[in-house]
Amino acid sequence: MIRHWKKLLAWTVGAVALFAALGFLAVPPLARSQLEKLLAEQLQRPVRVERVEFNPFTLKAAIEGVSVGGRAPTDPQFAALRRIDADLAWRSVIERAPVVERLTISGPQLRLARETEGHYDIDDLIEKWSAEPDEPPDPQPPRFALANIVIEDGRIEFEDKVLPRTHEVTGFALQIPFVSSLEIHQQIDVVPKLVATINGAALDLTGRSRPFSATHESALDLEIAPVDLAQYVGYLPAGLPVKPVAGVLSGELKVEFVQPQAQGPAVAVTGVLKLAGLRVQDPAGAPLLSVDALDAQGLKLEPLAGAYAIERLSIDGPTATVHRLRDQARFFDRVLAALEKRANAPKGATVATVAAKDEAAASKDAAAPGSEAAPSKDAAAPGSEAAASKDAAATAKAPRWSIAELSLSGGRLDFLDERFDPRPLALKAAGLSARVTGLGSDASAAVPYTLAFDLDTGERIETEGSLTLEPLVVEGKAAASSLSLKNWWWIAEPQLQANLLDGRLSAQSGYRFAAAGPRAGLTLGGLAAQLESLKLAQRWDRREFLRIDSLKLADTSLDLGARRVEIGSVVGDAGRLALSRDRKGVMNLERLLGPADEAPPRKAAATPAPTPASQEPGWTVGLGKLSMQRWNASLTDALAGRDGDLQLSQLSLAAQGFDTARKERGKVSLKTRVGKAGSLAVSGDLGLSPLGGRLRVDADRIGVLPAQPWFTEFVNVVVSSGALSAKGNLGFDVPAKGPVRATWRGDATLSDFAAVTKEANEDLLRWKSLRAATVDFVLEPLKVDVGELALSGFYSRIVLSPEGRLNLQNVLVSSADAARDDAQAVREAKGKAGPAGGAAAQAGDGTVKAWDEPVQAGDRNAKPAPIAVPSPPPSAPLPVRLGKITLEDGSVYFSDNFIRPNYSASLTELAGSVSTITPDTAGDVQLRGKVEKTGSLEIDGSLNPLAPTLFLDLKARARDIDLPPTTPYSVKYLGYGIEKGKLSATVHYKLEDRRLQAENNVVLDQLTFGEKVDSPTATKLPVLFAVALLKDRNGVIDVDMPVGGSLDDPQFSIGGLVVRMIFNLIGKVITAPFSMLAKLGGGSADLSQLAFAPGSARLDPGTVERLQTLAKALGDRPALRVDLAGRADPQGDREALMRQALQRLVKAEKARELVRGGDPAPALDEIVLSAEEYPRFLMQAYRLGDFEKPRNAIGLVKDQPVDEMERRLLEQVRLDEGALRALAGQRAQAARAWLVANGVGADRLFVVAPRLDRKGLDEKASGAAVDLSLK
Repeated sequence: MIRHWKKLLAWTVGAVALFAALGFLAVPPLARSQLEKLLAEQLQRPVRVERVEFNPFTLKAAIEGVSVGGRAPTDPQFAALRRIDADLAWRSVIERAPVVERLTISGPQLRLARETEGHYDIDDLIEKWSAEPDEPPDPQPPRFALANIVIEDGRIEFEDKVLPRTHEVTGFALQIPFVSSLEIHQQIDVVPKLVATINGAALDLTGRSRPFSATHESALDLEIAPVDLAQYVGYLPAGLPVKPVAGVLSGELKVEFVQPQAQGPAVAVTGVLKLAGLRVQDPAGAPLLSVDALDAQGLKLEPLAGAYAIERLSIDGPTATVHRLRDQARFFDRVLAALEKRANAPKGATVATVAAKDEAAASKDAAAPGSEAAPSKDAAAPGSEAAASKDAAATAKAPRWSIAELSLSGGRLDFLDERFDPRPLALKAAGLSARVTGLGSDASAAVPYTLAFDLDTGERIETEGSLTLEPLVVEGKAAASSLSLKNWWWIAEPQLQANLLDGRLSAQSGYRFAAAGPRAGLTLGGLAAQLESLKLAQRWDRREFLRIDSLKLADTSLDLGARRVEIGSVVGDAGRLALSRDRKGVMNLERLLGPADEAPPRKAAATPAPTPASQEPGWTVGLGKLSMQRWNASLTDALAGRDGDLQLSQLSLAAQGFDTARKERGKVSLKTRVGKAGSLAVSGDLGLSPLGGRLRVDADRIGVLPAQPWFTEFVNVVVSSGALSAKGNLGFDVPAKGPVRATWRGDATLSDFAAVTKEANEDLLRWKSLRAATVDFVLEPLKVDVGELALSGFYSRIVLSPEGRLNLQNVLVSSADAARDDAQAVREAKGKAGPAGGAAAQAGDGTVKAWDEPVQAGDRNAKPAPIAVPSPPPSAPLPVRLGKITLEDGSVYFSDNFIRPNYSASLTELAGSVSTITPDTAGDVQLRGKVEKTGSLEIDGSLNPLAPTLFLDLKARARDIDLPPTTPYSVKYLGYGIEKGKLSATVHYKLEDRRLQAENNVVLDQLTFGEKVDSPTATKLPVLFAVALLKDRNGVIDVDMPVGGSLDDPQFSIGGLVVRMIFNLIGKVITAPFSMLAKLGGGSADLSQLAFAPGSARLDPGTVERLQTLAKALGDRPALRVDLAGRADPQGDREALMRQALQRLVKAEKARELVRGGDPAPALDEIVLSAEEYPRFLMQAYRLGDFEKPRNAIGLVKDQPVDEMERRLLEQVRLDEGALRALAGQRAQAARAWLVANGVGADRLFVVAPRLDRKGLDEKASGAAVDLSLK
């Protein structure tokens, strides 16, 4: 047992001896070498430690003879320390943190030097320590406890080589009771104290101590006499982002040290600090901030607890200068650049190396614009351990600070932005005051504030609200009063080509800005504004175009995040808007929005549609109430003159309940006077998104002249008067996708309408009233239902120009362009027309052409051949219904200036009606009128232009139309004037299934021509002969024929119709008189030739029938005479006569045989040969013929086939010209004898020389005939 204790004691003694040996012998040299190494690395200067002492049993340590040399061997010593004594407590082991009961520093020395302006001999250390990379801090602040801190016999020497001057602080002594972050209590035996001699002036501050109090309180009072900081500005290091240049610091501070029993030790600094005359500049020396006085009252700083508080911070007379020069991309550019330079300086870099690297980086950035800086490698990546520990440190013990009240008064702001477009923006604010309460480190607390200032332009801005930093939320209300818009109008000048003459604005609103959360973004609420006396004038001519006496906005909100505007009410009173269009067709609103001195293009260039990724939801708008009263508006148009001016007066507009977000329709009501006599009232429901409405419209006598400028470029007419009235319900919907839908149910009337041609200024159209009643119109799907359409008091003037074109064809501008080409073609055709040129008439395209095809006259009972009408393929029936159409008191005046002399005619007293027309039902037509006030016009029937294919069945009758007025046409084309005559016509057109059937009857009564007139364009045909042929014994020409055109077609005139008819009749009479005569006589065959059988002069039944028709026609036309010319065909008649001679030879043989048999022989023409007899008698004639014949061996004539015998006999027949001549004469005499026998006077019939050839005959015509010709 004793041995065991001996052994334990031996081990204990050994351990203690080893501990003592290590503490006394090993620790001092090891600590000495490590201190020298570590200090040399940190200070980058040579370090020497003479001696280190350590007592492991008492934990007392001492360091003697510490010296730090200069950067260079020749530099003086940087720092020195005579001795440091530290008494560590064994409690350090328990706390696992250094706990020092006493710390004494003896003889510390420090030497500093200012080498040049802003540079010191320790710049390398400042840059090194400031540029060291951030290391992840400990989650907790450093744990330590220092008590009874004593610094004695200290010395500081500062050499200023710039001035030059040396400052000395000697006899420096400082006693601090404790500095601790641990909640432990230690024995305190020192009193706060600060003693020093500064440049020979003694400073002795000794605190108070209450060592026997429970809290061991001690305190040190420090009074700071006014200190001019300007003398120390030069000692600030170079490269600072701002440069203070003036300021006077003063104050009274109290430093308190306490150790409450239940709490940790604490150090508190309380008192007041004042700063007067502060002036701060940017690195280039430009002013940034000046403050007349800054007063911090109720200052309380607790550095050990991390708490800093100010009861009241007052800032008087601050002046802030916020400038951005033209060469700067941002405000505070120099300050921010200096901050970035310091933040980006690498570890260990000097000021010179940083500047060089900045220049290189700037060159690199200039070479590669738009490149983005790569993130620093030293930066803590999100989610990294460094970032996590940093956040944990901030969360664990963040400093607490607060300013109970911050007030600002008498402030001024000098704002300048030289890069503002269109010119530098300069603002000066004075009387700036602000107050903030409850400002502190609690970022989640709302901080109330107020702010107000006056601009140098006279406006005052006020706001109050609260600010929350986390999350960032600013909310409050603001007001601006007496804003003169003229002071700010220059900002809008580049976008608006308008000058502001006057205008004042006052506004107030609540606001809220949130950086995150469901209500992120800026919102305005309770917005109210009042605009007064606004006057805007056009910059190019100084004319006022907009005036608003008063416009008030109330209860309005704006949410930028939600893209939502809610307008409570808008009330406007007494406004005026002047719209205009110049001679180039440009609206003043287009010029107002265009660039200066340049008219905007008529069509804006299309912008590319945004990609789906970049598209944002559209804005939505809600409107509670809108009221506009006593407004006037005008539209003037330089293109149309005064007639195009539109004046709206006494305009009132009311609207309510609009909301595009909910797609709700609001109520709208509009009333205004239009011009001098018109009025317009619109009321109903209107939606904005999507656009649509159901409106009641009541328009009364609104002049149409102001609308003329919008269509005048497309037409060649000028509307000189017209008033539109309409009453009904208008509906429309414009969906985002799909067709537009619109409806109209009501009445419309266009009254007192008149239009004249632009060039000639002649009447073209006019009417008293055009009324469409009970209209039901639907756009999609299309439906048109017009209950009744009435036109009354209408007049139309139709003119055929000297170039041969109708004025109606020139109504459209495109048609007028074509007219010029057609006119040129007509003039060329006129120059080429010769004396024998055919007659001309008006074609369907309005030009004048020669009529080449004759009219086919015939039996009025005969149906003319259907005429095919080219047309497009049938389409679906139009969903249109036209109710009753009535025409009343109409007239049409026609002038033909193409003809010389000119011709004019008129249709008057036009009246009638058309019954209901639908795609399935044709309307009954009834129209009556007068021609030249004497002749009558009647149109009856039915038509349906709405059917898939046009249908009409019309019968038109014209009676007692005098022909003498058409003399210009007859002289031009026929060479004779008309002295007497009347026209009556009945036409019947039926168009069905795209086929037109026309039945026409024309009666000319007592047509009498005057003396022949020389006309280069007149026909050389025998006009009088043609008329004589057509007239019956009563002087009436009555023919049936198709006539192209219609009596009520505006492209055809009565005179043109007559001329065309007469010319075609004459052409037919001249080219085929007997065809015409046959039809007039009731026949159908051509009477110009009477056919006979070859070799015969006998009249067959067909020829007799033709002679009957001819005899009848000649009986009705006693003035006609007929020449008969017999004709013999040299080939056909010759062969027939030779055949007749052969027949007589054969018949002669039969006659001989009869005689030989004792029977009497009849005449040869009466002998009949049977088929069995013919070969036998032919053989007999063949044997008797005097010509060589084939014989047999004994000399007898051989038998031959019938055709061979006929051929040999025909070769022996001989005929002379006399036989053919005699045959032709016999034929003419036979026809003449028949006509004389049937009542035609012999003195009217003349047999002329026969024709023995086929001259003048076509291939199909017979040469065995009698040719007839009329005289």
